[in-house]
Amino acid sequence: MDRKELINEINLQKWIFAKTYAKTAPHEYITRNSNPNFFDMVCELIDKEGYIKKWKDGTEYKYLKIGDYKYWHFDIILNREKIKYIYGKGYKIPENLLEIIKKRDKSCVYCHKVLEELPHAIGTPHNKATVEHTDDESVKNPEEWNVFMCCGSCNSSRQKGNNDWDTWFNSKYCKENGITKLGVAQVVKNYWKIRNKKTE
Repeated sequence: MDRKELINEINLQKWIFAKTYAKTAPHEYITRNSNPNFFDMVCELIDKEGYIKKWKDGTEYKYLKIGDYKYWHFDIILNREKIKYIYGKGYKIPENLLEIIKKRDKSCVYCHKVLEELPHAIGTPHNKATVEHTDDESVKNPEEWNVFMCCGSCNSSRQKGNNDWDTWFNSKYCKENGITKLGVAQVVKNYWKIRNKKTE
């Protein structure tokens, strides 16, 4: 079953709004009794492909983004929560994902310049923290492994016809700023490895 078929199957389920958490953590849920085969299939997918998130009490759960919802489970309960998006110019990114990559990437993943939020700045200052989408797929389906934080200067340079990595590393901008393929942050190198495995 592909993701489109899975989403169609998900929409057929009778999700129950969790009234107890209406104000603190609004979400919906179903129990295993409602559809055991579907429940087991989604839970297995979450366990296999999900990412770990720690709650305030220290409890860890695996989450998986499917469509516009994130899913997690425990015991005989399968939960889902509507994803909140942050919108930028030509893209949207889940709010929780943006928080994760901001905490991870304190400096530009390319030139290692310390990043600043600068929410009221006009234009894109050279040290402004910006979201870097690695390719078209990362715009459609942003994940922790395929989006980074980089400075305004590097992001602007990458957008000026330098989307091909080798072309960009050989560009005047990279040479003047000492940016090399070996010198980028580990998260970028990890992206290349994952991308190559997916295209094999």
